[in-house]
Formats: sequence, structure tokens, C-alpha cells
Amino acid sequence: MGKSPSMIGTCGWVGLGTNTCYAHQLSRAMGHQPTFLPTLIPSTLLMPGFHHINPDSLVHLKSYQYRSVDKSYLSKYILNPWWTYAATFMPDWLAPNAITLIGVSGMLLSIFFTVWYTPELTGDGPSWIYFFSAFSLFFYQTMDNIDGKQARRTGSSSPLGELFDHGIDSLNCTYGGIVNCGAVALGSTSYGGLMVLSTCIGMYFSTWETYYTHTLYLGVVNGPTEGLVVALSTMLISGFMGTDIWKEDAVEVLPFLSFMVPEYLKLNEFWVWVVMFTLVVLHVPFCVWNVYWACKEDDVPFSEALVGLLPFGVAGGAAYVWLQSPYSTVLVDNHLVLFGLTASWVFGRLTTGVILNHLTKLEFPLWNSTLIPLLGATVLFYLLPALGLLPQDNPHFETLYLWGFFVYAAANFLTWAVNTINVICSYLGIRCLSLRPVDNKTN
Repeated sequence: MGKSPSMIGTCGWVGLGTNTCYAHQLSRAMGHQPTFLPTLIPSTLLMPGFHHINPDSLVHLKSYQYRSVDKSYLSKYILNPWWTYAATFMPDWLAPNAITLIGVSGMLLSIFFTVWYTPELTGDGPSWIYFFSAFSLFFYQTMDNIDGKQARRTGSSSPLGELFDHGIDSLNCTYGGIVNCGAVALGSTSYGGLMVLSTCIGMYFSTWETYYTHTLYLGVVNGPTEGLVVALSTMLISGFMGTDIWKEDAVEVLPFLSFMVPEYLKLNEFWVWVVMFTLVVLHVPFCVWNVYWACKEDDVPFSEALVGLLPFGVAGGAAYVWLQSPYSTVLVDNHLVLFGLTASWVFGRLTTGVILNHLTKLEFPLWNSTLIPLLGATVLFYLLPALGLLPQDNPHFETLYLWGFFVYAAANFLTWAVNTINVICSYLGIRCLSLRPVDNKTN
């Protein structure tokens, strides 16, 4: 194969001993050039025991068909016509995955403005921040829904699109939680932490459900549609009325709910409980029910499917223990944003692993190495201090640990993502962020 500029450095460090870059090997074997980004760090350094995609499982990518069911009336009668109209403004040369990236960039910018003007997430920023946050969330929702329309219009639909799209969605869960936390003035508190992490519940359960049912179900009321609209509505309220309203007693703002809302609960705290209720009562049971019947039809033990919830349970439990530990200073020292961004990488690895194994018909993944430092934090900042084996007050070490965790988790996710995308692009003969045809000529 000729060494074109796009080929040179595509694998970065191509080997560590006998560990050569799998994407490079596969590309050479198939006469394809890797078509995404360079892999700058060997995966074995970031992901001990990491195994690249089994070549035999790649064949399932060519027969995979995306299936979804959307019963939302808001989507059918209002939002989908808007998405269809907005899709007509996308140029024919713009790749669907690029549209997805453009969409999430608005959320990242929203986080930047939120943290810049209200670093403690207490809602003291100018009103335009909350209007911008609402716009960013609506913009993200729009771009997230027109990327598929662009793929069908340009004939570029592929399993990679599902992995890329839903992978970005999994990262955006905590992004939205951070922005909403600032918009309703929750601050770096236990309720703020719950808001940031709770947004991952719906995404993981839907991903788990899709793995077993082979269909993405969106109910009459669902997170990606109604959930985002309600969330951006809270941001608009802050923009028009200010954030002080969220700090008032919930029963004063909503007296008709006084029979069920405790008097001590603030409006922003009540909002967190509404989110949790919606997810745990109105979303999770339906996912479990659908998986139960899918397992019954496919003659798969339901208990086997339930095991797939363990990774999320472990991650969520460890994150909760860490944040709520009386010896932790993450919330006290206002590190909730950093914690949320770190959690996004961990959660992203969990969900994208499930999505990839669904596309390639591999067993449900139950572990990845980003869980190690998360579990380690519960030992270092809860168990050992409680046993008197470590100082009970060590904020500098914990901050350093959190920053190291963030860097490791980000590098882990990005290295895995680049390797995986390169392999899929090479196998399918496509590009990730471009619609230009791949040159498969060999010397």
C-alpha cells in the first residue's frame, strides 16, 4: 500500500513489542486506508486487557439494520416536522457524524459559559446564559435528530452512525445535567450531584434494552424528546424570571402540591425528585418489561439480561458513595463540574461498549478499566479513612486524584473510540467525518 499523507501516522505508535495497531493491520489487509483520526497512545497502556474487535464479528456490521419505535406525539406532530425542515438546510457534502459533533459543540460551549459566569453553579449569572443554555439544548436535540435524516438522504447510513450518534448522546447526558444544575441553582451539593448523574439512568437502560430487543423504544413520553423540552423550559424560566425562584420553597411556588411536597423542600430540589421519579417510575420499568419479553421470545434467561445492569449499578453506586462520603471534599471544594465531566467519560465507555457489542453480536460487556479508579476512589476517600488507615481530611490529594482520573478516563475513551472507529471505517470502506469515497487502490 502506498504511504499517503492520510496513512502516515494514522496509528501513531503502531506497536509496543508485538502489539501493533489493529486498525492499521486491518486496513493493510483489506487495501483500505484508515479514515478517522490518529491513535496517539497504545491502547494497552490505557486499557489493560483491552481486546480489539474480533475480525469474525465485523461481518455482522454489513447486515445490521437500525430499528426504532417512537410513540411520542410531541415528536410526531411538532418536532419531527421541524427536524425534517431543518434537515433541508444541510449541504449534501456534510457527513451525518459531523452534524452530530456540531450539535454537541453547543453543549460544550454552554458548559463553558455556565462555569465561567457561575463557577459554583448557584445561578448568579446573567440571564442570557440561561437563554443560551436552552438554545444549545434545543440545537443539540435538533442536530441529533437530523443526522439520521442526512444519512438517509445522502445514502450514507451505516452501523458506525448509530455508534457515533448514541456515543455522543451518552457523553451529553452529564453535559446536560451540569448545565441544568447551574440553571436551577443547585450548586455543588448532593442534589446537584444527583442531577448530574441521574441523567445517565435513562440512557443506560435504553441502551441495555436495545441490546436485547434490537429496537430503540421511545415511549409516549421519553427523555430525548419531552425530557429535553422540559429541561430547556427550566432554563427559559431562569432566563425570564431569574434563578432565585428555584431557591424558594416548593410549596410556595406550587401550593396545589402542598399535600405531597414536604415544606422544607426547595423548588430546585423538588425538580430533582421529579426527574428521578420520571426516570425510575416511568422509564426504567418499561425497559425491564420489554427486555423480559424479548428474552422470553429469544429463549434467553432473563437473569442473564439482568446481569447487564451490574456495570451501571457498580459505577453509579461507587459515584454516589464517593460524593456522599463524609471524608470527601469534591462537593465542598466545588469540583462537581470536574466530577461530572469525568463521569461522562466513564459512562460513555459503558454505553458505547454495549452499543458496539450489539452491532457486532458479541456478549454483553460487563467491565472496562475506567471503573478501576472509580472504585479506587471509594476505597481511598471512604473506606480507608473510615477505618483510620488514611487521613480523614486530605483535599489536595483528592483533587489531584480527580484530575488524574479525568485525564485517564478521557484518554481511555478517546483511544478506544478512535481505534474502534478506524476498524469499522476500514472494514466498511467509509469515512467517519466525510462523505468523500475511500481510495481503496493498492500498489
